[in-house]
Amino acid sequence: MEVTEAMKEHARLKLERIALDCPRILGAHLIMDIEKYRHRAEVVLQGPHLTITCSRETSDMYGSIDQVMHCVEGQLKRYKDRIQAHKPRHAREVRAPLGIMEVGEHASSSVIVRAETIAVKPMHLDEAILQMDLAQFNFLVFLDAVSGRRDLLIRLGEDVFGYHDWNKTKLKGTRLLARMKVFSSEGLEELGSHPRHLRDEKVSIDVLHPGEARERLVASGRNFMLFHNGESGESSILFELRRGGFGLIQASGEQTA
Repeated sequence: MEVTEAMKEHARLKLERIALDCPRILGAHLIMDIEKYRHRAEVVLQGPHLTITCSRETSDMYGSIDQVMHCVEGQLKRYKDRIQAHKPRHAREVRAPLGIMEVGEHASSSVIVRAETIAVKPMHLDEAILQMDLAQFNFLVFLDAVSGRRDLLIRLGEDVFGYHDWNKTKLKGTRLLARMKVFSSEGLEELGSHPRHLRDEKVSIDVLHPGEARERLVASGRNFMLFHNGESGESSILFELRRGGFGLIQASGEQTA
């Protein structure tokens, strides 16, 4: 008996479902082998700071595929649980306002057409970095798990992240001066490990109206930008929404439990 196209399709659909749950997976390798009554399926998944290998053998290839996928899902769940399980939190999850922005005819004008809320969760820094590795965006707004203040983490490159304390900034003319701590996440998937502090950097952030920020964001080809909102006087994140349009989150906007 040989591996059939129907078996391959069954495995492919299972892998696609797993990829939807964990979009940061970079690659998946599937091996199927049949030797008489031994039907073996093996899966290797690779992502940032993560490699998962599972193998199962039964007398039926469909059963082997189902079992190996169940094994992969279990390992992914344990990996995600590691983000939340190992440290106490004094802060509680809050709902923070998210403005959905519509830009006017002029760059300096913008209109918030409706307001929504997003969950901002309490995390320690290592948990926030691991959480970003399971997300599609390159930034994360979270609450410091101890102090409860709202913080920002951005991806600077492969295994390198910048940590902003939005509460420590200084406005100078048309620019906002801030400090950013730069961390490496190499080896962070190991229990008991911590992000390695590489350096501190001074950051200069432009003071812009939301409409101007939107124009710069579109021109840059990125999916988010940090700026100082000239209308509200607050540090803000402008980002593209997956469903289209733009979202605006401010550093100290009103939040509710």
